This record gives sequence, C-alpha cells and structure tokens, in this order.
Amino acid sequence: MAKTKRHQRSGRRTSQTQTETQTPPKRRREREWHTWSLEKWITVLGTVTSVAGALVSLVYWAWPGAAKQIAAREASCGFSDHGRVLLDAAWLTVPADAAADSRPAVIGACNSRGGDQAVTRRARGSYDVRLQDLGVDSGTVEVTAVSGAHRVCGAGGWGRTPRGLDLRVLVNCVDEHGVPADSGFALRFLQAFAGTGTLAYLRYDLGAATPFFPAANYSFNSFNAPNSVERRGRGVYEAYLQGVQRSAESRMPGVVKVTPVGDAVQVCNPAVWYPYHQKTTGVDSMFVKVECFDASGAPVDSGFTLTYSVDLAAPPGIIVKGAQLWTDDAGARRYTPNSLYQFTSAGRLAMVERRSTGDYLVKMPDAALTGGGHTQVSAYHTSATCHPDAVPAQRDGAVTVRVRCLASGTPVDARFALLFQS
Repeated sequence: MAKTKRHQRSGRRTSQTQTETQTPPKRRREREWHTWSLEKWITVLGTVTSVAGALVSLVYWAWPGAAKQIAAREASCGFSDHGRVLLDAAWLTVPADAAADSRPAVIGACNSRGGDQAVTRRARGSYDVRLQDLGVDSGTVEVTAVSGAHRVCGAGGWGRTPRGLDLRVLVNCVDEHGVPADSGFALRFLQAFAGTGTLAYLRYDLGAATPFFPAANYSFNSFNAPNSVERRGRGVYEAYLQGVQRSAESRMPGVVKVTPVGDAVQVCNPAVWYPYHQKTTGVDSMFVKVECFDASGAPVDSGFTLTYSVDLAAPPGIIVKGAQLWTDDAGARRYTPNSLYQFTSAGRLAMVERRSTGDYLVKMPDAALTGGGHTQVSAYHTSATCHPDAVPAQRDGAVTVRVRCLASGTPVDARFALLFQS
C-alpha cells in the first residue's frame, strides 16, 4: 500500500488521509480528539480483518452446511428479522445506452417489497422513477450517473404518488457545462427502522437555516441520536452524526455517499469524515464535511443527501452481498485500498487498478454479481465527479466496476468512495 500523509487537528492525528491543511474556523477549535491511539487500532483491526476474512471464506467453502446456513440469512435489498422490518430499500440502474428512450430499460433492479420499478423520460436529462409499493414521504435517495461521458445526476425530490402506493423519484442529469443531458444512472432508496446495522442518513434542503436538524422522516441514525448540518460558507457544510463515531471505535470506519438534491444539479462530494469529541458540549459524533460546486468548479450552495454506512449497514447475523470501500491513492498503478475503510461480503479485499488518468477498475472478489448489481460512487475532496461508465461486469473471477473521474469534461485523477450491492 502506498504511504499516505495524516492530517493534523488539535495536535493529534486523524485516521483519514488529507492532501492539504486548512486553518480551521474558531468554533472548530473546540473539538478535541479522543485519547485512544488510532495507530494502534488501525494496526490491530487491519490484521484482525484480514485473518477473520480468511477464516470466513474457509468455513464458507469448506463446510457446505455452514454455507447453507449463511445463505439462509442473506439479505436482498432490505433487512428483516423475525418478521420485523429493519430496512426497506430499492435500487435500479438505467444503462447509458437506454437513457434517451422514452421508457428506459431498467436492469439490476431490486425492491424489498417485491414490487417493480419503472422509469419514464420526461425531457432531456429528466426522468420519473416509480418504485412500486414503497409509497412513503420519507427515507433517503442516492443517485450516481452511469455514462462514458461527463455526467452529473441528482435527485429533484421524492414522495408518494397520489394513490399512496408507490414512491416517485425525480432524477435530473446534466453535462460538464451544467446543461440538461441524457444519462444512465443508478438509484437507491432507503427507509430504515430501529435494529439495522450502523447507518445514518439525512437530507439537507437548500437555503435552510443552520444549525439544521432534518425532519425525522428524512433523517435516520442507528444509534437513536440526532443528525444535524451547519453551513460554514458558500458550498461548505458540516454534518454531525451523533453516536455514530462508536462504529469507528469498536469496528471500522464506514464510507460516505453524497447526492445533490434540487432543481439545479450541482456537484456535491464528501471532503472528509472522522470521529470527534466536542469539548464544550461533551457530544461525540461522526463529523462529515460536504463541499458543493457548480459546473465551472466554483463553490455553490446546494441541497444534498448524505449517507454513512458500515459494512453495508448489515445488522448482526445478516449477510449483505456486495462491497464498500474508499480509494485512498488516486495515482497508484495498482493497489489495495485502506482495509479499514473496506468491506466485502466474501471477506477478501478489493483491488484498484489505474488504467490511465482518471480511469480506474475496482475489482471486488466473489461479490456475487446477480442481475447487473448496483453501484453508488462519490468523488472525495474534489470538485470533480466520479461515476461508473457502465454496469458492473464479471471479470477475472471478480465483480469489476470501471470508474471514470472528470472535471470540465477532462479526465482527472481523484479518490472516491464506492458502494456495490448485488
């Protein structure tokens, strides 16, 4: 693994790499780090993760009875336990070559209620998505463009249909100039309840006063604590997910997906996330910084959704097929991303190969590709956008996702967070 620099805050180190040091605002100086040694738990957890993953894989393949028992507890889109719903979800992918059709094809679709998904093209770059039997005015929506060209897609809004049976989501897509343009896209909807694994999401609406506490139906925290957002300047936001920092202390850090929300599609990406302790209030949270940019790369205010998950939010005893990771080296030819920000259901670490500037292959061993799978991507600490250029493919014994990162239509190297489910 390539060596990385550690960002300094309040005289102590974070567990996430940074490329530049910024002078924190006065209020941020109130934060102080936990006294636990990050170097120690990074080393220990990295070793434990590798050993545990190998043991799980060995048991799964060597003992057919164990494989059958594990398979019986595999989740599809959502989770339930003894008849109690923990998470309702749906996802779908519109391939790039179908984006201009009046009724674009849908592949890799899944619905925890067993319903169907349908997409209608309303105008250039504008799509109406219907998720059958998921009619709620709540939850969260994630969207990622799927295209070989520079595209950015976001959620124009969502809510129940007039009959109240289905969920309607409006998806808008633009090109590198901010002009509406047809694009394939991947969409995921989540509606969580108590009992799920480590998961937090929220929706921030453009122009909301800060500190902003999202409405309960658009916010979830698996530690039964509040989420909030503070605007720090044009296009700069700080989200606070209370209690969620315990996931980093007891297990491993998760990954963050950010999706722009609103009529105007902007580029919104996570800039950093880490656990912190606020001295004045004594509150512990997962801190997430979000940055939004217009088509020229200038900071701009925008609404957005933010999702933080650990191990695909799987609760104990339930296996979720897929992987999530954070790529921590934009220029390496081939490497294994930081194991502490990785999860694969097979217990084997994913690999990243850089084909050329801004062109990456993410290979996830034994990720059990079925029906095309589903991928969400957010570029990290940049005004660029990163997205798959096609649906996932089975290649060399692994599920492979090709990710392209671009700024103003030009390929650029960038780090990114990726989530894949099958």
